[in-house]
Amino acid sequence: MKSVDVNELRGLVLYLRRNVGTSEKSRQHQSLDISQMNENEEYRLLINRSITKPSEFIGIWLVCLAERPLWKELLRVELGEKCKRYQYKNLWMTLHRILKLDSLELALYDLLEGRFSARDLRGNILPRALRLWKEVNFLKVEKRRARRPQFHRGYRDHGGRRLSHEFHDFSEVTGPNPPKLDFRDSYSRRNFLLSFLYG
Repeated sequence: MKSVDVNELRGLVLYLRRNVGTSEKSRQHQSLDISQMNENEEYRLLINRSITKPSEFIGIWLVCLAERPLWKELLRVELGEKCKRYQYKNLWMTLHRILKLDSLELALYDLLEGRFSARDLRGNILPRALRLWKEVNFLKVEKRRARRPQFHRGYRDHGGRRLSHEFHDFSEVTGPNPPKLDFRDSYSRRNFLLSFLYG
């Protein structure tokens, strides 16, 4: 763990707050009026598909913490799902760790203490994040119509599936007379699993 210089931390916080305060985004979405919506509209968080790197999402989350929009929790959930999709590898774990923090100062402290330097944040990540922040929108959109099932003549599985209501004979998998196991109590279930796993 590196020691964090307090002056660097303050400088980064001031840099973010100064640049976020002057952006066009800060004046948007001050209030979300849902009384004017009809049943075919909804608010949706839209993130540009070109944003794919975890370092970009780290910067976007820092900008979000500096601006504190009303839809911050939706962005937290969306980024948490992306971390899970990439199995928390490398920078995705760092992003997952700072998503739990609700303070800009704590998130910057965690990043400075771990993987990034102040020069790296101020020179590479934060300027790019301030540009990408304009591509993260919370908009009122039309609800998507449900897709109707497409008509197919016959079955598409070419005989690979058995119908769910048919009898399924598993004797070729488990043998001619498999013993009927009783898992009503947790003790026998645990013993079966342990004997299965550890043989």
